[in-house]
Amino acid sequence: MLCRYLLILCLLGVAVNALNRKVLFVGNSYTKGNNLPNLVKSLASNGGHNLEQSQHTVGGATMGNHAENGAVLSKIQSKRWDYVVLQAQSQEGAQSQGYVNFILRSYARDISEQVRENNACSDPMFFMTWGRQYSDDFDAYVEMDDKIRQAYIGMGEDNEAPVAPVGVVWRYLRLNHPEITLYTRDGSHPSYAGSYAAAATFYTMIFQDDPTKLSFRGSLNAGSARKIRAAVKTVLFGSGMNNWVPQMLNFTAVTNGLTVQLESPNVKSDSYAWRTSDGATFGDSPQASHTFASPGTYTVSLTKTYCRRSFLPFQSDIYVGDE
Repeated sequence: MLCRYLLILCLLGVAVNALNRKVLFVGNSYTKGNNLPNLVKSLASNGGHNLEQSQHTVGGATMGNHAENGAVLSKIQSKRWDYVVLQAQSQEGAQSQGYVNFILRSYARDISEQVRENNACSDPMFFMTWGRQYSDDFDAYVEMDDKIRQAYIGMGEDNEAPVAPVGVVWRYLRLNHPEITLYTRDGSHPSYAGSYAAAATFYTMIFQDDPTKLSFRGSLNAGSARKIRAAVKTVLFGSGMNNWVPQMLNFTAVTNGLTVQLESPNVKSDSYAWRTSDGATFGDSPQASHTFASPGTYTVSLTKTYCRRSFLPFQSDIYVGDE
């Protein structure tokens, strides 16, 4: 399963240093529209980071088209990418369960293998899209959007890959800021605001940085841009909300009296830094043990790096004592 955990960067006041990332975007008109990769690059520059990006976008292309396209493979092999963003055709995720499970997810596995064969430290990142607008039938939008969401979650789980939950951000905006027009008149493709919401989501996923610190707004008015960036922060950083990253950042905790035994999957990891809310710090190992002075509930956090990329802490509350 995808590990769902709280992003605590803002709460802890952790500063993110300038990062360099190489990202290839593979998609269709949803990715090409409004030059989404360049919007992400502009946000990265505004945030003090550097994004080297390229794209391969063909209108209407499916995940199978991507996986079987020699030009896509050549693009993948052209650099040691940090991420290769993969976007399916906009209706694929809403097809029958048989199609999703045996065709869409199969092709997603094929292209993910191509990404990692080129560079073991490259990761696919799945671009979760959104349901059709259905202006007069919000329930129909939700039904389609839910199917697409589950399809992308499945692709992320299959490939231990992050999922950029753009569709989740879009739904939050539709529910909370209906004055922001996310669609073009066809009720499918993204408006500039819709692409900006996608770009802010990718910025946050790629750089794990707070989008509300940004000021770049492109052609949007300042108010709409602020609302969109705040929505991304709420979805990705907010208390009780989900983040969409691989399980490799998770850990297990087994208690015995006042002692806890900790273990994290040893996948692509370069370093481990453990911290407990009673002030203890220890590492650098996927396994750790700590004995607390008294019974109670404590927070344990783990910060990992792998393939020279740092990730935000995963944290979990544990109880130790006689029970």
